[in-house]
Order: sequence, then C-alpha cells, then structure tokens
Amino acid sequence: MPPDLTDSAFARSRSDKDLSRAIAGGATIKEKANLCPDWGLTLEPGEIACLVRYIRNLQAGSGSPR
Repeated sequence: MPPDLTDSAFARSRSDKDLSRAIAGGATIKEKANLCPDWGLTLEPGEIACLVRYIRNLQAGSGSPR
C-alpha cells in the first residue's frame, strides 16, 4: 500500500532528497514491489523537484502547489 502523502509523520520521516530519489528510482529503490515505476528517465530533475514541493504542500494541508 502506498504511503499517505498527507501524513505529517511521513513528512518528518523523509527528506526532500529521499523523496526525489524515490520518484526517480521508483519503488525498487526501497526494495518494495514495483508498484511505483521509476520516473528518473522520463522527468527532468526540475520536474521531480516540483513533485517534491507538491508532496510537501499536501503534507501542509494546502493540496495545491505554491
């Protein structure tokens, strides 16, 4: 089951670098079933950074990017 991206405990347990690596490398980075594909060859680093900011906004309760 994927993590609840709105959970503040999840937010505290993952750095922006951790989230970026997970997005770029997919679920296999964390030795999980490949439920989340790797996006590192599809998305540019700036796009991954935008996704990390969006996840942080979800955790802050805003639900929309800044």
